[in-house]
Amino acid sequence: METELISVANLRQSILDDVFKDFDDSRKRWVRTLLEPLVWFSAHRFAGMTANLDNNITQYGLRHALGEFAALFVRDVVIEGNEHIPQDGPLLIVSNHPGAIDGIAIGANLPRDDLNVVATGFPLLQRLPSASQRIIFIDPHAPTNLAGVRSTISHLESGGAVLIFPSGRVEPDPAILPNAREALQNWSPSIELFLRKVPETQVLVTIVSGVLAPIFLHNPLIRLWSGVRDPLAIAEVSQVVAQMILKKRFRMTPRISFDIPHTFEELRHDYENAYQAILAKASSLMSDHLPTAEVFAE
Repeated sequence: METELISVANLRQSILDDVFKDFDDSRKRWVRTLLEPLVWFSAHRFAGMTANLDNNITQYGLRHALGEFAALFVRDVVIEGNEHIPQDGPLLIVSNHPGAIDGIAIGANLPRDDLNVVATGFPLLQRLPSASQRIIFIDPHAPTNLAGVRSTISHLESGGAVLIFPSGRVEPDPAILPNAREALQNWSPSIELFLRKVPETQVLVTIVSGVLAPIFLHNPLIRLWSGVRDPLAIAEVSQVVAQMILKKRFRMTPRISFDIPHTFEELRHDYENAYQAILAKASSLMSDHLPTAEVFAE
């Protein structure tokens, strides 16, 4: 029990340090002093949940663990096209990234347990022994991420599945924001590198929506972090904080659409290159996720 408590305390500290890292400067430290007590409980509760997630990965496998974790944040998940998902062989899942729960929801609904996820080196994730073994860490600010590239290629060569968010940052939720399709143009063309190295890989273009409650787009904290953090990232964190306090109040109903998988050669058949093909398929798949005119009239 003592080891578990120390682990949760370390996780909580990692969360708080990351949330307030932009205010470590002596002139801005008052912001952390003022706000940290307000988010301490949420950070502590989330730390405990992630510790439990890691234990479940060890005992029951990744898919089962992600399913239980997702249930803490969502009412239900609407799945479309999951009958197309290959159950074995190298698979590259290429998805938009509208919020923290998207990767959890995708992993929980894949009919396989060999998933690795490409993600930035968030300190909390690095402190989770089992989960960190399923994450390919990259530095979004580095000019190259050779170690991450090699790990991704190696996992695909072994016949495994890899989930990647090519934008490398939080994107607009297609269900509530009109510029989600335009954000696809920020996807990195480096995804084609993996297909050239492992051409037998099947690409599964995936679109997720309905993970962010609109109310958090108008969070006053966004102004506090103005010019420092991405407003969508602040909205995402604010929602998690509220979910920890109010529990079921902000449980979402994400929608996930899986395209028909394609090989490298199939993607290049009708397009200039595989990257352009992936963007076109993502844009088409997103069409049904975009908000209607009625949403903006409310």
